[in-house]
Amino acid sequence: MAIMFLVLMATEVNFNLLFSYNLIRGWHWLALFGSMYYISGPLTRRKAVLVMVLVTIAFLIGYDFLAFVIIGCLATVLALPPLSHRLPRLKLVVAATLLPLVLRQIQIIGALGADFWILDLYYSAVIKTSFLNSALPLPPLDQIDLWYASRHVERPFATPENNVGIILSGAWSEFAQGWIPQLGYGTMAVATVGLLLAGVTFVLALRAAPGDARRASLHPAGAVLLLAAVVAAGLYFFAPLSVQIYLGHRFPMVIAPILLAYAYVGSAAWAVIRWSLKRGTGSWGIPRILTPIAAACLVLLLLVRVEALTTSVRELNLAPAEKVRTIH
Repeated sequence: MAIMFLVLMATEVNFNLLFSYNLIRGWHWLALFGSMYYISGPLTRRKAVLVMVLVTIAFLIGYDFLAFVIIGCLATVLALPPLSHRLPRLKLVVAATLLPLVLRQIQIIGALGADFWILDLYYSAVIKTSFLNSALPLPPLDQIDLWYASRHVERPFATPENNVGIILSGAWSEFAQGWIPQLGYGTMAVATVGLLLAGVTFVLALRAAPGDARRASLHPAGAVLLLAAVVAAGLYFFAPLSVQIYLGHRFPMVIAPILLAYAYVGSAAWAVIRWSLKRGTGSWGIPRILTPIAAACLVLLLLVRVEALTTSVRELNLAPAEKVRTIH
């Protein structure tokens, strides 16, 4: 599944390769997957330093992206079975989060004063997060803008919203207008099947007894669900601002769970082929029948992505080139 996922990422033009020259967006993968990778393995001093560096990179990208990385790290740590393995990693995640945040707050206090800092922190937290603005009061936005203007500070565009229905409606609108037409209905259909299949497989693997062969499918299915949950939670944390940024501007990070779910379907088909060839004919010839069905699924998955890739390249070639004026 990992190899299929990397191939899909390397051949995704619109939502990955086109952003390869944008360094801010290019750092997404390193900060997100790197921090989750190092926090999950054996914890050493070197890996702890790397986690601190990667979380700091996430902070430099933005508060909104930091939420994705921290949620991903916490979810990864909580998925580790023994409690003794979780506590040191939780402390590391907290320390890695607080270090750049505290330094940033000290910088703001030093430049603009403690009075500005405390109100700015309150306004920013309540306006940008989708859950605090339902519990904490805010003055009218016009009054807040005047307060920032009087201190010669421009407030970043953001409006408070705690209605989940409105947030979901906005997210679907951005997705339907910008993502589905570019990705294609075939890719989206396969990714949806992959997400559902991962959910069913994960539940069945959890219910299986320890030592059962079905427990081996727990980690691949869990990876698909974990990444999808991290992206969804990250989008909701600073919604609707994060929805406008990551879906409206088609940030590449959102493509990761889609392509991972796609790769999961491909890996499942490949696993069926290996299992049926190993079992032989069996009763009623079922394993032998499954081989061509799974092979046809793999061919179909390949054709869908080839069609999406050729369409993307064709659209790039047909795009009008920018005219450059020359002085003679």
